[in-house]
Amino acid sequence: MIVKAIVNTLLTTMLRIMQEPLQTKLHAVIQQLNLVKQVSDSEFWITTEELCILLEFDVETLNMLKTQEVLFQFAWRNFVCTLVSHQGNYKLWQIINQSQVESYSQSTVSQAEKSYAYSSLINHKFYNDLANNSSIGQVKIKQQFTSVTSQVSPEILPSHFVQVKDFLSATELEQLFKFVIQNENNFLPTSNSANDSDYRRSMFLPIFAPFSELIIERVKAILPQLINDLQIQSFQIDYVEAQLTAHNHGNYYKVHNDNGSPDSATRELTYVYYFNREPKAFSGGELAIYDSKIENNFYVAAESFKTVQPINNSIVFFLSRYMHEVLPVRCPSQAFADSRFTINGWVRKG
Repeated sequence: MIVKAIVNTLLTTMLRIMQEPLQTKLHAVIQQLNLVKQVSDSEFWITTEELCILLEFDVETLNMLKTQEVLFQFAWRNFVCTLVSHQGNYKLWQIINQSQVESYSQSTVSQAEKSYAYSSLINHKFYNDLANNSSIGQVKIKQQFTSVTSQVSPEILPSHFVQVKDFLSATELEQLFKFVIQNENNFLPTSNSANDSDYRRSMFLPIFAPFSELIIERVKAILPQLINDLQIQSFQIDYVEAQLTAHNHGNYYKVHNDNGSPDSATRELTYVYYFNREPKAFSGGELAIYDSKIENNFYVAAESFKTVQPINNSIVFFLSRYMHEVLPVRCPSQAFADSRFTINGWVRKG
């Protein structure tokens, strides 16, 4: 009996020793799958290096999966990894949970009914009231919605933006405009990452404190509500950038996005604050925000777009990945004070 007990004890011990490595491996697998799912649920794009770390690939393994096409996708367990942005040697990937896609496609609610494009024009005082309201969750914002009809191609991904009126007080706006006029000689020509002189025509003011700090502070204050209005996943904010620009007669900015290069990849939201002399002495200068479509696994601009009017003392927010452009400005006087002025910038995710 003693021998049998010893044998049983030894067998139990050996079984536990054999199972521990297996349990450890399974725990590591579950952790990895949970991490991949979190990235998929966040809908954020990740770099090739981050993808390799997440899937425990090396770059050579990833290249072995590559087809003859420049852009490609591959399956990993029940996830699909798609190359969605390609800027030189810099690539960004999106991970999609295939099981969730299949479950969603079986839903009785059609995609056309679930999709919508909207533009909200909201008085900034309402945002201030919300920020100071302890029952913020009980306040419902009134928004203008435009439903996507069945005539819209399902491949078209509608762009969304929010425009807020009366962003600064009348006194702040007056002080900002005076500051800009006094600094006319400090404005410099703008440039672009493509180094194409015909791609962008405008001027910018490198330093404009304390108004840069004022705008950044106001943007940060309403970000939680904006993220909710844009119906995007909440994200960790790294910092907010700001620049001051002037568009005069014949100035423009051709179609581009704001996070298509390595140094701008963490830009999540773009904002544009408009201000000008009253009465307005220019026309044009609208912001065209393009809807998106997927071509060869790329997000590219669709033919359809939404137009944002440069309303004095208003600010517009949209996703930095959207393709957009500034339409040509017509300013007959060509006087600097009659320009289309903006403070534009980006909210970077941490």
